[in-house]
Amino acid sequence: MDLEAELPEVRMTPGVVVTGFGVNAPGGGADSRTMPGAQPIDEIAQVIVEAIEHPVDEVDTRPEYDATTTRRASPATPSR
Repeated sequence: MDLEAELPEVRMTPGVVVTGFGVNAPGGGADSRTMPGAQPIDEIAQVIVEAIEHPVDEVDTRPEYDATTTRRASPATPSR
């Protein structure tokens, strides 16, 4: 499924996600598994599932993230 083509108004920009991507990337990178505040993949996936099952205008992957700050900072999201 090409989500961007089907739902161009949906944007997903999580913060640091716990993966091995950085240490496995060509040329190396940061190990997000050791970064403070990094979110486990299953935590982010649960938020996405809930947003699909119960649609809302905006959703944050953690309660301490402020949706209005994200909205103002994102050029892809139209102003309200």
